[in-house]
Amino acid sequence: LLARLITQSILTFLQTKLAWSSMNSGDCFILDLGLTIYVWNGASAGLMEKRKALDVARRIRDEERGGRAEMGVMEEGTMDPEFVKTLNAIADGTPKDICDPTDDTTFERISRDSVKLYRVSDASGSLEITEAGSYPLSRDLLDSNDAFILDTGSGGIFAWLGKKATKEEKKAAFKNAVDFIQQKKYPNWTHVTTVREGAETPLFKQNFSKWIGKNETTSLATGRVSTTTKVQPKFDVNKMHTKGSRESQHLVDDGSGNVQVWRIEDFEMAPVDPNMYGQFYGGDSYVILYTYVVNGKESYIIYFWQGQESSQDERSAAALHAVHLDDKYGGAPVQVRVVQGKEPDHFLLVFRGRMVVHSGGRASAFKNRF
Repeated sequence: LLARLITQSILTFLQTKLAWSSMNSGDCFILDLGLTIYVWNGASAGLMEKRKALDVARRIRDEERGGRAEMGVMEEGTMDPEFVKTLNAIADGTPKDICDPTDDTTFERISRDSVKLYRVSDASGSLEITEAGSYPLSRDLLDSNDAFILDTGSGGIFAWLGKKATKEEKKAAFKNAVDFIQQKKYPNWTHVTTVREGAETPLFKQNFSKWIGKNETTSLATGRVSTTTKVQPKFDVNKMHTKGSRESQHLVDDGSGNVQVWRIEDFEMAPVDPNMYGQFYGGDSYVILYTYVVNGKESYIIYFWQGQESSQDERSAAALHAVHLDDKYGGAPVQVRVVQGKEPDHFLLVFRGRMVVHSGGRASAFKNRF
């Protein structure tokens, strides 16, 4: 995950494409690799921006990683070779693509215009998705009885789960958050993150004014409520769900844990022969359960991999089964959506770096029917 600090009226981090060309000499960026977090400072970035970037990186380390992640600060022009090597391996382009300083005004305006909060509720007897607010948002818009979707455009989408939200509300929040990417034509690198009430991440909380939690005081803006607008809940139950306060999982271990793989066939999960693990078809979607041990306790990651040529119904089925698998394990797993060609490092480690994607795939049930 790469996040850019914009520095106009307030200091705000927005997720951006993982590419050297996304970086510019006038801003600060955070590169979050899970157990390693880098702060990258452009040559023309100001002291205030650098302090803010370092503060957010520390909060991610302490609040999301339990203080276990390592941190590094990189200055443009004196970047550590290991940092350059790491970013070259996962990002598009080269260091030569770093841009000159840019004016954040237009970028900030577009980003703010994209911020919308949606309530997901079945209190009326039927599931309804309504717009609850727009930028600037107030913390008290969130209600423990419901689930919410925070849409910040390509800067990231969050599914917030109230402590008293029903299972259907939570599932609807998952699916709608994912479908926003396609329906609103966001870039496929847009992140979808699930956060639980009481375990909100710094990148989520920064979108709300006067967010006050334990041992923190944050004030970013003043809130207002927009006119309530119905949003058609036309989404498939697709989605991801992150346990606790973890925003995303990357190198949680060396990939040596236990792996189970299923391919979506006729909307159901069909086990894949272990001898075929690492062999994927671009016309299919898959669900992968990864089990590893931390401090003597089993932890889980559910990846759902979506081939570029797989149909929408197959992708939706994969996301739905990921939710069902998550429920089976009592909500303990972390869910991660993986798009073909954008596989995270840990996903590749799970398959020992021997992942192969073949063309074609099994036709979906819809395709077979018509």
